[in-house]
Amino acid sequence: MAAAAVATAAAAVTLLVVVAVAALGARAQCGAIPFVEECCGSQKYETAAQACCNSATGAVYQTFPPTELCCAGQVYDVLNVTCCSNVPHDFHVLKACCGTEYVSTITKSCCMGTVTPGSCPPPPTPTPVPTTTTAPPPT
Repeated sequence: MAAAAVATAAAAVTLLVVVAVAALGARAQCGAIPFVEECCGSQKYETAAQACCNSATGAVYQTFPPTELCCAGQVYDVLNVTCCSNVPHDFHVLKACCGTEYVSTITKSCCMGTVTPGSCPPPPTPTPVPTTTTAPPPT
């Protein structure tokens, strides 16, 4: 019984949103339906599945399902481009980001944000801190 009430309430909310969108029609202002629509420049987008990439150009990208990404104000297909610190690079399965660089994972390593040939050097060994012990007071 409770499930039917929830389903009825959900259907009523959906109907209300559909009616509101239809009533607004072409006269709707960008972002007229809070939490459903937002603006990217003058471009409307649905917040449940999209996001604004560049408000100057109105570039919107798909976030659900995640098929696109925004990098440096441009929209790219996630299967073709990797974004390293806001710098786009053509995707390659054997490469990884190291800061803004996109480097081969076979021949190089990223050591604390710096590209290094081969593997990263081991971290420096910490200098031991001398400990002092105090003798118990005489009894």
